[in-house]
Amino acid sequence: MQQYKLRKLNERDRRVIYLLAQGYSNHEIASVLHFSPDTIKCQLSKILKKLDANNRAHAVSLTYGSGLFKKKS
Repeated sequence: MQQYKLRKLNERDRRVIYLLAQGYSNHEIASVLHFSPDTIKCQLSKILKKLDANNRAHAVSLTYGSGLFKKKS
């Protein structure tokens, strides 16, 4: 079931969630991706809905738990 939700994430969603998982704030994510902080806030809201996540930490946990981002060895 979780894999189905992850397939809903587009490339931009994946970049945002990856930076979020690295500890970046909305302002830092916006700077890296060249968007406004408000755009990132809206994007994160959409990501939470797509993943049915309760908050940012839950969204990161779901994506890492799924293997979406592989740890570098």
